[in-house]
Amino acid sequence: MNREQIRPLSPEELEAYERDGVVLLRGLFDDPWIERLQKATDEVLANPTKAMLDVTEKQGGMGRFTIDTLVWKHHEDFKSFVFASPTAQIARQLMGAKKKVNLLMDQLFVKEPGTTNETPWHQDHSFWPAQGWQICTIWIALDAIPPATGRPEFIRGSHKWKRMFKAIAPHHNPALINPDFEDVPDIEGNRDDYDIVGWDMQPGDVVAFHSMTLHWAGANKSSTARRRAYAIRWLGDDVTFDPRKYTSPFLVSLGQASGLKRGDSLDCDSYPRVWSCTA
Repeated sequence: MNREQIRPLSPEELEAYERDGVVLLRGLFDDPWIERLQKATDEVLANPTKAMLDVTEKQGGMGRFTIDTLVWKHHEDFKSFVFASPTAQIARQLMGAKKKVNLLMDQLFVKEPGTTNETPWHQDHSFWPAQGWQICTIWIALDAIPPATGRPEFIRGSHKWKRMFKAIAPHHNPALINPDFEDVPDIEGNRDDYDIVGWDMQPGDVVAFHSMTLHWAGANKSSTARRRAYAIRWLGDDVTFDPRKYTSPFLVSLGQASGLKRGDSLDCDSYPRVWSCTA
């Protein structure tokens, strides 16, 4: 299992992330890592934690859409991937971090065949008690993901709009809806008005995207194919703790339990430093 990057990120990939707020990255992890994550995902699904959310059960619909959060804390394979794979190094380069990279959280997203639940258009920044520019998600496909199974799509350049949108989650939690933020526009009804991009993915492919980038994922319309994905949320040099109202109470409580106060750097057991500059 590769601890270092199999290949460097190209100048074109780095430029695309900075310009578009999203980039497709292939060939960064070897097969043993992906096979280990696939197996670990099914083990987590078979033994759900208290944090696991069944969106379909909560909101209705057909099939099953599940989300689990902080899986690194209760499954050794995910912990090993977070701390021993080159993922933090990849995020560091994309974000332009010079001093450190911290883990905000990791999440599993699984849409079983025939799942009608969509992931609505949203930007992640609205949900999280973190303030700063260097906030990046590494979203790893664990199955082949064509459009029919719920391929994620993104609006290129939306991370630079300087607009904050209401946090519309797959389970529509009203406690996260900041009334001072904008409603997410009707993107699906006006797709031609936006520069929308998405890619067919194979197991091990990555989409890396900024926390301000608007994105969504459709239903899994396949009758046989699953859509498993593992997302890791990374923080760079300039990010501070911001336990503002309407962000995740769960993440706020983790930071406060570690003694963080507003404006503090997110360096603690809850948000561990995974990469540091050794120079």
